[in-house]
Amino acid sequence: MATVGTGKYTYDVIENWGKLPAGDTFGMVSAIATDSNDRVFAFQRKDPPMLIFDRDGNLTDSWGNGSFEFAHGIHIADDVIYVTDRNTSVCIMYTLDGKPIQMLGRHGVHSDTGCENPGDLVPRAAGPFNY
Repeated sequence: MATVGTGKYTYDVIENWGKLPAGDTFGMVSAIATDSNDRVFAFQRKDPPMLIFDRDGNLTDSWGNGSFEFAHGIHIADDVIYVTDRNTSVCIMYTLDGKPIQMLGRHGVHSDTGCENPGDLVPRAAGPFNY
């Protein structure tokens, strides 16, 4: 078994950990985050874009079909999911079961600040995130 990372961020690589239904394959997984119940949220670039696994790698839920053009970043804080759709220049907040809470930005409209194609999310003291 391989180990990756350093210090307190050291992880064992477990091949074939995430179990998908027979015949299904992963798309390009762009980001992964965990919630307060140790569930793993994998954000991929195919439908369904959000895959939810328990700590043993069993797929427990999925959602978001048709909702994203280019799934990119994910961050979970206080059991609110923040995801970025890079091609549409938005960040969308979701409940853990996939209900939209709020969209930040205007779908398909780049910011007049010159920031476009949002990537990863970074929590910070002055607000819930920055990209």
